[in-house]
Amino acid sequence: MTNRRAFVLWTELLDQGVRIAATSGRDWHDQTPTEDPLSVTYIGVEDSTRPLADEVVRSLRRGRVAVTIGPLVTLEVGSRGRSYAVGDCCPLDERIARVAVRFSVRPGLWALAEQTFRLRMVGNAGVVGEIAVPGIDAAYSFQLPAQGMIWTRAELWGEVNGDRLLIAFTNAVYFEQT
Repeated sequence: MTNRRAFVLWTELLDQGVRIAATSGRDWHDQTPTEDPLSVTYIGVEDSTRPLADEVVRSLRRGRVAVTIGPLVTLEVGSRGRSYAVGDCCPLDERIARVAVRFSVRPGLWALAEQTFRLRMVGNAGVVGEIAVPGIDAAYSFQLPAQGMIWTRAELWGEVNGDRLLIAFTNAVYFEQT
């Protein structure tokens, strides 16, 4: 994911309270194996009874999106006995972020060197949690600060071709301000 300038602008907009989804884009007509770390956008389609094009647009508007050059990272925040997905607005109270990392998606279409990755919870307050994760499918939990949060997202960092890069990220879960 090489568009650092756009990523920083997106983060600045989130910090200002703008609720906007990030995606990746390119003129890609087929999925063939490559050595290049190319990003893809996962769209969380929720309603399989609606026409797919309508549901994709609806999911994009709601921010149900993750971006990756390989593994799929998903995020939900638990609050008051409910789960909130990316794009949702969550009440301010005790919060647990649940992050799943799936390295088994799109087999044969990408490969990362065996390594220990860094999974971060990031928000308007900066990095609010970080742990080392192996390259296997697993789920992790983070306790988020109870005050001052406007938004949070999950980021997966690792090495690609000798460079430390942001490998995958979710869109934000937002928090109600009182």
